[in-house]
Amino acid sequence: MNGAIGGEYLTSLPKSKIEELLPRLDGELNVVFQRCLHAVPEEQAAQLRQAQRAWIAYRDASRALGATIVYVILSHRIDRLNSFYAGPTKEVQGYTEEKADPSVPDPFERAR
Repeated sequence: MNGAIGGEYLTSLPKSKIEELLPRLDGELNVVFQRCLHAVPEEQAAQLRQAQRAWIAYRDASRALGATIVYVILSHRIDRLNSFYAGPTKEVQGYTEEKADPSVPDPFERAR
């Protein structure tokens, strides 16, 4: 996860420490989101904004599940935005993963 703390370490942290980390992760999400907006045509940027609003509603509804869950949700969204919109091609065990096609619908679109 980009900038995120590993799962085993995260579960060993006190809830208050995880809550302290959330604003930093929110800031990272905002930076990645802005970079993604600039990486796509305006029509797709409008769709991305709508998807992000739906995702924010999902994240906010998940806050009742605790800080650890919100941290994981935020980290995953950052990773997905990076890889789907702005991430470089990655090579994993000899397999080259190409950047996802931005014309593919956002998985959070149905949440609206």
